[in-house]
Amino acid sequence: MKKIIILFTVLLLTGCGVGTTRNSKNNSQHHNIYMNTDSKCAGIKRVSKKYKETNPKDMLEKVDYCFIGKIKNFKDVEIYENGKIKTLMSISIESTIKGDVTGDIEIYRDGGRSGINEYVNYPKDTCLDKNKLKSIPDKMKESCYIEVVPDAYFQAKEGEEYMFFVKNKKQMEIYNDAYGMLKILDDKNLENVYTNKKYKISEIS
Repeated sequence: MKKIIILFTVLLLTGCGVGTTRNSKNNSQHHNIYMNTDSKCAGIKRVSKKYKETNPKDMLEKVDYCFIGKIKNFKDVEIYENGKIKTLMSISIESTIKGDVTGDIEIYRDGGRSGINEYVNYPKDTCLDKNKLKSIPDKMKESCYIEVVPDAYFQAKEGEEYMFFVKNKKQMEIYNDAYGMLKILDDKNLENVYTNKKYKISEIS
């Protein structure tokens, strides 16, 4: 399921759920105000999606590339059709299962984070109501963002190894996004972090 969350990091308390963290360097307090899009604070309907589960063997037949690699870092974010968001990842390829691809490459994955103003200025219609976003106070717009990510990508981290299933569309993209990245557990086993289902590397490659 995709979650669309608006995160406000401000020094004001609004009563919408406050988490306090202490900066050990200067001992000052900072307040992080989290506002869910289906709450009265944001007034925006939550958009959700369930992915159709795909067997890794079936994915292997449908993709252009399959390889094991490490996430180096998350890079640029792009807003596209219907106001969806995707993020560019830099990947260091360690071994190839299908396709001729080596070295370091960049691929897109579904989900990501955008500033409120950038999202509002997107020239086409979006799944979120821009008028409601415009009504957010300017002071808060400066320190908030829209985040659209599948649950799995709250767990995907830089430096971790995955088996990537990739289609070459207008650009390189993860196939059937929530199921197209399987986490490497060890030299024999994989895990789908979206479903926690385990697979054997030998059964796929």
